[in-house]
Order: sequence, then C-alpha cells, then structure tokens
Amino acid sequence: MENMKVGAVLVICSLALMPVMMKTMEWWDEARLEHEFECNPMRNIVIDWEHCGELEEESERRMTIFGITVLAFMLTGVIGLVNLLPEGESDFRVPPPDRI
Repeated sequence: MENMKVGAVLVICSLALMPVMMKTMEWWDEARLEHEFECNPMRNIVIDWEHCGELEEESERRMTIFGITVLAFMLTGVIGLVNLLPEGESDFRVPPPDRI
C-alpha cells in the first residue's frame, strides 16, 4: 500500500513537470534561435564573435537545464508507474522437464 502512495505522488509530480519541461524547451529554443540569427554569416555581414560566444554559452546552459527537466520528468513518471503497477507472482514455477 505504501508503494502505491509513493507511485501516485511521483506520477503527479511527473505530470506537474510536463508544463515546466515545455517552458524550458521554449526558453532554450529562444536562445538557440537568437544565436542562429545573430551569428549566421548568411544573415549578417558583420558578426561580433565575442557576442556570439556569449550567446552560444547561454544556449548551452539553457539546453542543460532543459535536459535536466526532461530527465526528471521521465524518471519520476517511470518510477511512479513502477510503484503503481502490480508486482505479479513471487513464486516462480519451473515447467516440468518432460514437456518441450
């Protein structure tokens, strides 16, 4: 019974993490698109490489945060479902050796 409570709490946490994950994905995408717009030689003739380095670092930092939220979402969901689902039989029966 205790496993079911823990599983339910973890599934609820996972569902709460889904909008957070979507927001961090949009947040990271904004930084990625800004870097692409500012540092693409096909769009800009004059490129400030120092600013491009800062934009790239910011994009990488945001991607790391997004990856952590995705990992947290997946782990809480899977662990919660594992705790909610029934375990099955504990007494494993070996088939008789006569049968093929």
